[in-house]
Amino acid sequence: MYFNSISLLSKTGAGSFVVALSIALAAMSGQAHAEDGVRIPANLCSWEIMGWRDLNGAERLAWSGLGWTMHNWHHARSENYPASYRKSWPELSDTEKLLAGKLGFNAETWDTDECPSYSAGVQVEQDTSEQAGTGKSAD
Repeated sequence: MYFNSISLLSKTGAGSFVVALSIALAAMSGQAHAEDGVRIPANLCSWEIMGWRDLNGAERLAWSGLGWTMHNWHHARSENYPASYRKSWPELSDTEKLLAGKLGFNAETWDTDECPSYSAGVQVEQDTSEQAGTGKSAD
């Protein structure tokens, strides 16, 4: 999965980050929920600005199945990211594909640098540096 990172804290300060996070959470809370409780974001970038504690139990379980933990979710160094981060869609196991699918990803969106919208979503500023947030930059 290759997509751009979001750096709201370093570019706009903590106050703006809280506002942006609130907007993202509001946008996600209004979205459909899968039967297992995973919220379906309007824009895949919404995952990147959420903190680990902002995820509900089903979302944490799905991300954990992809190798994410609270530590590596918030750590800006890609060498701490899970193995699934460096895999292309065909390289993912069937279980990883299932979990990624529950989070809104598919073969096209997993392997792109873009954060596609499924409907009118939250507009966020993107930063491709590795210093940013929880997101990923192309390695």
